[in-house]
Amino acid sequence: MFSNLRKATRVLILAIMAPIVFCLSAEAADPLAGTCELNLEKLKFNPGPPPKSKTRVYEVTGQQEKMVATTIDVTGNQTTQQYSANRDGKDYPFEGW
Repeated sequence: MFSNLRKATRVLILAIMAPIVFCLSAEAADPLAGTCELNLEKLKFNPGPPPKSKTRVYEVTGQQEKMVATTIDVTGNQTTQQYSANRDGKDYPFEGW
C-alpha cells in the first residue's frame, strides 16, 4: 500500500511541477527573438510610397543573434537585409544595404 501511495505522490508532484517548469523556461526566452511585421496602417511615409510589406525575423541562440529583414517594395521587388552578431560589443557587418 505504501509503495502505491509513494508512486501516486510522485505522479502528483510531477503533475504540479511540469507547468511551473514550462512557465519558467518560457520567461527565460530572449525578448528580442521573434517576428515583426510592418504595420502600414499606423505609419506615414514621407517621401515616397510605402513598401507593400516588411518582415523582420530575429533569432537568438546563446550569445549570438541573427536578424533577416525582407522588404517587398511598391513594384513587387524583394530585398533582404541581414546580420549575425555575437553579443560581445564588437561591430559586425550588416548585409543588404
